[in-house]
Amino acid sequence: MPDPVEIAVDALLPEPPEMSERAYADGLARLRAATSGRLVTTSPAAVRPIPRRRLLPLAAAAAAVAAVGTAVVLSRGNDGRVPIAHFTDLKLRPGQYLHVHVEAFTATTHQITELWVPADRHDEWQRIVRTEPADHGDGTAVGADGFFGQFDPLLLDGISRQRALDSLPRDPREILVYLQGFKHGSASPVGKIATLLTAPAPADARHALCELMAMIPGTIIDENGWSAGHRAVAFTNVMTPNNQITVYLSPENGQVVGLAGDVGPGGRYSSQTYTYAVVDGMGIRP
Repeated sequence: MPDPVEIAVDALLPEPPEMSERAYADGLARLRAATSGRLVTTSPAAVRPIPRRRLLPLAAAAAAVAAVGTAVVLSRGNDGRVPIAHFTDLKLRPGQYLHVHVEAFTATTHQITELWVPADRHDEWQRIVRTEPADHGDGTAVGADGFFGQFDPLLLDGISRQRALDSLPRDPREILVYLQGFKHGSASPVGKIATLLTAPAPADARHALCELMAMIPGTIIDENGWSAGHRAVAFTNVMTPNNQITVYLSPENGQVVGLAGDVGPGGRYSSQTYTYAVVDGMGIRP
């Protein structure tokens, strides 16, 4: 039976540097221990010959082991060291909607998206998008051909979004395996996580996704980040030299309040801000 830990490591970093057989065995044991809550050590006798192709994933395993400690801290609750103490949702009564207002900016465009999410998420959703050229400040504007963060046209409708959230595991380790078959968003795990977080995901899913994001090698967590003038917990992951993403979450409730990233040749910058409100009907604005 395939080892889910090795599968997950391969999915995270398919081309890490080579390592010794001893380091491979030790790192893999530590990763299994970190993801199962047990302390496991290896002895020289436990090291077995490993095909050259299987030596490659160990750098990811070792980095993931180091990052798992951050995720454990995140899951402990409000002990003073946790960036987000509580993940909560706005309360909706039957017939009410969560209104999500998203502003996306690039060097060339300004896009506003409004989303109405019903109290029963399996009912009909509504989505409105308005795009306009960005003003350069000198009276000129350019065409609306910019990049809008992790927005995925394959998740346009509420049914697709809710189906993805319904099938999403709530265990971070299981989510990592789930992401291998998730075809929306960018190719990177963090890009896929951002797509799911901004669906928008409910509180328990956001908590699990953030735990996973903290485990992913290269993720930096800043408890004193800022988004649209408000303090936020920032999760930044550098995927390639020209591709990094930062997800900003409210320290009060774990809702996504912003996204930012440098994407593509030349590092085109994009950013998004998110605000939420409860309204009494589809199409009604706060």
